[in-house]
Amino acid sequence: MACGGAITATVLTAGAGLAGNVGGNPLESTSGAPLNVTDPQTGLSGAPTMAGMTSATSDVQGLPNMTAVTNTVSNITSNLPASYQQSFSNMASGLGDDAFSAGFDVFSGDALAVMGASSGISNVLPTGLNNAAKVMGGNVSAGNIVGNASKFGSVLGAAEGFVGSSNQMIAAATNAAGSFAGGTFPGMDAISSGGLSGVTNALPDFGADLGKLGSTVDFGSIGNLGSPGQLLKNMDSAGNLGPMYEKVANIKVDPRIASSLGGSLSSVTNAIANKTGGLSVGDLGISASDLAQIGPALPNNVQGQIYDAFGDLTTTEVSEVKGILKNTQSTIVGGTDFMNPQKLFPTSSSTLTAPLRTSSVGNRAIYTTSGSVNEEFASLGTNLAGALPEDLAIANGALARSFGQIKGIEKTNTDDLTTAVNNLEVNKDLPLVQNQTQYVSDDVVNYWKNTYGTDSNIQLATGPDGTFTVSDVIGYAAGYNSFAPLQQNKILMQELIDSGAMNVFYADNGSSSSNTGILIVMDYFIAGAYDPIAPSTDYIIPAGVYGAGTYATQEACWNGIIAAAQTLMVDFYNTHEQARTIQSNFKRLQEQQAREKLIRDKIDLDLDIVPANTNNAVQLAANLPNYALDTSAGGTAELLERVMNFSSTGGQASVAAMREARNIDKLAEANIVQDGPIPTTPPSNPGTLLSGTYSVAEADAIIIRN
Repeated sequence: MACGGAITATVLTAGAGLAGNVGGNPLESTSGAPLNVTDPQTGLSGAPTMAGMTSATSDVQGLPNMTAVTNTVSNITSNLPASYQQSFSNMASGLGDDAFSAGFDVFSGDALAVMGASSGISNVLPTGLNNAAKVMGGNVSAGNIVGNASKFGSVLGAAEGFVGSSNQMIAAATNAAGSFAGGTFPGMDAISSGGLSGVTNALPDFGADLGKLGSTVDFGSIGNLGSPGQLLKNMDSAGNLGPMYEKVANIKVDPRIASSLGGSLSSVTNAIANKTGGLSVGDLGISASDLAQIGPALPNNVQGQIYDAFGDLTTTEVSEVKGILKNTQSTIVGGTDFMNPQKLFPTSSSTLTAPLRTSSVGNRAIYTTSGSVNEEFASLGTNLAGALPEDLAIANGALARSFGQIKGIEKTNTDDLTTAVNNLEVNKDLPLVQNQTQYVSDDVVNYWKNTYGTDSNIQLATGPDGTFTVSDVIGYAAGYNSFAPLQQNKILMQELIDSGAMNVFYADNGSSSSNTGILIVMDYFIAGAYDPIAPSTDYIIPAGVYGAGTYATQEACWNGIIAAAQTLMVDFYNTHEQARTIQSNFKRLQEQQAREKLIRDKIDLDLDIVPANTNNAVQLAANLPNYALDTSAGGTAELLERVMNFSSTGGQASVAAMREARNIDKLAEANIVQDGPIPTTPPSNPGTLLSGTYSVAEADAIIIRN
């Protein structure tokens, strides 16, 4: 990235605030970013920041019904056995989403399974606030979160690392379906070896053969492998045609195509008038080099004569051609051997394979065990028919197809390819990988796209195409899925309170009144209002009161109240539109809390044991320019901006440092230099080390002269 993590004045100032609270604690929810963001789900505008979240939490907790909840919960946890507490905690369990659990401030639905304690009560708002404080490395003080960058830096680093690596895997899994789409999956060996294992699995031996070919094969024209005209062109490109000059001059040419080979119309006409035994290249005055440059485009009957001409070379002349091509393969003893794959690759020829498209697609051996050409490749000899004997035409056609499967083969050369081949590895002894029939198996794709993205029915990844955002891991503290739901719930709860609807939860008209709210009934139960009156041993809740009935045991009486509460939760939800919206909002923030817990569990990020290390704060400051460039929704730039205390110098400097980093990045794209970065080169301070060299006197002293 262009900014390169430059240290500027704002980074230095942010670092002093983060590491030493210079200018006030930058991670404290006293004042947040002056945002006015419209939430797409609630339609309300406000500042989804850490300060906004704590303020909204305080507003909701300050409502009369929530005060009653707090008192009752405290009463339950202080005075009732664990099984009673568990009954209260599980009250919303099994009711689904169509129930109003917000009146009790307890987790409901799938979030309960994640956030609910094994015994006791888990409250939504206090739990969310306390966990948000832990994310920030601090605690809740007087309704505000007081963070500590020496811990938060570690938490953010863990979250950002998880998101970055996970999203790479998820994106790859998503894109895997397009791999080899419409084509042929060549197998894992072929992929890992760049397609070379599709030519042969005996790569070391193949490399040894390949290294002796010099420029015999032109990989830039691999489709013309075996073409006599191509071989002639390769010689010309290597420097000269050697003994082939004279041979080419004697090649006979049909007068109808002579002019297309380079002879002028007048020379062709004169040659026809003076020759009755056919025209030769020499008769036409065509340069052998010009003919060689036409190479594989020459008619096959002409190439057939070139093949024969190579066959007429003497042993000495073959050696001369090998010298021109820098071919050192000892099995090349005759001129036609240059066009014979078995002679070019004598050690590895039996292992050469090519793709064969029959009922199933796969690689087949080009040569049978007897050494003859595999007849299944017969159709591949068409291009060289008449230029080469049939068996050589087929073998070269098959080998050309095999080489052609290698992406980028036309850009390599023998030396570079030999070096690569000699150092390649395949999946030998790894059959579970080697025998895969598709590039990425469905179970692997599903793991990254589905299993890894969902846990306990909570969608963990909320970014586009199933990807994670940093706010999925630690966003609740920054108002992510917390501020807006609480903002709207405060308004709607106040409407229900003003209308008297919430009296069914917290009104106190005495222990025997049918108008007493169910939370207060619970308080009366704890106070002993429904205990047996001697000589009776039954627990009695009067008629009309929530949970009314006669019970043989205290626990049965308590469970009667819980059952009444469950009925009330369903009825209240169905009766009041505000309740349905409130419940939807609570589900949203509950799932955010559950999402964060599940992800942190996956990466073993225990907020209770994050060590305080000043270096974490320093690293956080130094990384601000890098974090700034992630401007995606829920990304690091957005999250950091929303947890900063704008009442502190360090908080403002942190935001300024991120803005400056983005500016540096944009200016660099326009080739404009920004003067903000401060040099970080320390002064020279050489140490004293042992001498590692000899003086002349020391060297003289150790030389043996006799």
